[in-house]
Amino acid sequence: MSFKHRASCNNIPMELFFPGTHKKYTDKQYWDIHTLCKQCPVNVDCLAYALENDLNNGTYALPERVRKRIKAKDYIELEHILTETYKTLDIIEP
Repeated sequence: MSFKHRASCNNIPMELFFPGTHKKYTDKQYWDIHTLCKQCPVNVDCLAYALENDLNNGTYALPERVRKRIKAKDYIELEHILTETYKTLDIIEP
């Protein structure tokens, strides 16, 4: 993960990116993570890493359930997919 050192989450507890695996966090904390990923300069690299390595757990730029849907499609244009997905998430998740 060569992009990791440039990621916005570089100094944040990793357990926040893996819901349900550690102590219980609030919805607000998970929403803050979503916002952090949305604004991250390497979110496309992060998503590509998760998809290429078939990672099923963790955030990796998008919630797991959303990544599962993306995996089922042709994901050549990840930047476009991220932009459109974040627009949708901004509407349905707050």
